[in-house]
Amino acid sequence: MPPYQIQSPWHPGTWDLCTLLICIHLILLRVVAPEEMEAKYQRIVVSSLQGYVLYLHKLPAEQLQAAHEANKKLIASKKFWHLSKHTSALIRNAWFSVLIALCQKAPDLLADEGARAALAVFGSLDETDPTVLPTVWEASLHVITTVQVSFFNVFFSHNRLAHHVFRHRACPGFEVGVLR
Repeated sequence: MPPYQIQSPWHPGTWDLCTLLICIHLILLRVVAPEEMEAKYQRIVVSSLQGYVLYLHKLPAEQLQAAHEANKKLIASKKFWHLSKHTSALIRNAWFSVLIALCQKAPDLLADEGARAALAVFGSLDETDPTVLPTVWEASLHVITTVQVSFFNVFFSHNRLAHHVFRHRACPGFEVGVLR
């Protein structure tokens, strides 16, 4: 085959290199509004996170152990932890679902990241979005049962958890056990 022709795996014929480059160029030049690009990005991130949750739930423990290093690399990434503070409620909700799945199915992956997990969850207890709030509180219960207790002594000494928990108690209209 001449070097300027490429064999297409989905088409029985060959494509000329120029034709292929023109197709790629037209795809890249397609004008898309920034809002549409952001919406596409959010859908991709949400579906990727939901796919990772499904992966964690469906994969047997032996196969999770075999892929331990790849999963550990993902969990250690700063970009992964920054998703907990994303502006999109759908991305935050999917991220906390991943954290719940990690606590349930692969708590050994959070062994080195317990401090980050606790800070991400307890730093989000003041979440106001109703789609994310139940997932945050569920994640907080899972993190409490999964993360080692020694970290919580340090966490309480900095009053980060107390600030978020007692902040809700000071909401107008609420007293201890009484709703006005």
